[in-house]
Amino acid sequence: MRWTTRSKNQMLVNRSSFLRRLAELLEEGYTFHDSVIILMPHYVQEYESVLAAAENSLRAGLSVSQVLEVIGFKRNTLLPIAVSEVDGTLILSLKELAKRLEVKEAREKRLRSILIYPMFLFIFMAALLLLFRQYFLPNFQALTQARHAETGLSSYLPLIVGKIPDILLTMLLITSLVAFLSRKVFTRLPPAEKIRKLVRIPVVGVLLKKTKTSELTGELGSLLRSGLPIQDALAVLESQRLDGIIAEVASNLKRHLIHGIPFEQAVSLTEGLEPNLASFVKHGSDTGHLAEELILYSAHTFETLESDVAKWVSLIQPVLFALLAVCIVLAYLAILLPVYGMIETM
Repeated sequence: MRWTTRSKNQMLVNRSSFLRRLAELLEEGYTFHDSVIILMPHYVQEYESVLAAAENSLRAGLSVSQVLEVIGFKRNTLLPIAVSEVDGTLILSLKELAKRLEVKEAREKRLRSILIYPMFLFIFMAALLLLFRQYFLPNFQALTQARHAETGLSSYLPLIVGKIPDILLTMLLITSLVAFLSRKVFTRLPPAEKIRKLVRIPVVGVLLKKTKTSELTGELGSLLRSGLPIQDALAVLESQRLDGIIAEVASNLKRHLIHGIPFEQAVSLTEGLEPNLASFVKHGSDTGHLAEELILYSAHTFETLESDVAKWVSLIQPVLFALLAVCIVLAYLAILLPVYGMIETM
């Protein structure tokens, strides 16, 4: 059950803070129902209809993760909550998810701050180049023809610079179209096919492996720590419907275990996981602390993932400024070279 038709005033704001406060109220002894009633007015401007949808979901017997989805959380972020309903660590999972959402929100905010200034300059530069093409370029061409100036780079460069806005717009449209179509195609693929295709895409494949390995090991370690046997823990992850890729990976691991393959070998044979996970699994199995090993591995992989993403984000602004500098230099040359050419012919 998912309630999706809502206005901006009915959207949940500051999701990480909502989860943190929810965990605090549950720790103080409030029920989940009462906690949602208390918090909703503080995080949704027009909360009545959202609260009514949440209460209807609770009356229908939906789980905590399903109710949170109705409130406004994205389905692919709620796997830890679904697992915590099995292993009894709901409060801890709410706190951990709040931390992860805080990190994600901070990263998105930083990305916006990095992009907004160079994008504004690009728009301003494109507007100037359009004005150049509309008003100055015809005059340069007329002067060049009138004085029979040379037909080298100085005569063609203004034409090239005048095409830059068209090139940028075309690239933007093509990129947007490819991204839109790729998203549509991948959402229709079965999970196994998604894994096979996504892991082969540069950068995306690396980030996907780290993300899913971190999520899988964290949830699997939590289930093992609660006392579930490993096959039962994998069955829980296989049966959930919040993350199809995690369910597919868990299903493959479980199938290998049923065939008598040791867990560390099953990890090596399963596509979509980090290559070094098998050695950590073997170490955890040998020491008898597999659950703790998986949880620590999950935390470390998440930190590594955030560090990698931060590096990629930090490269965006210099690249954009370098492209902008090239456009500015070309614009100056497009103006100055024809002028110098005409001076030499005088």
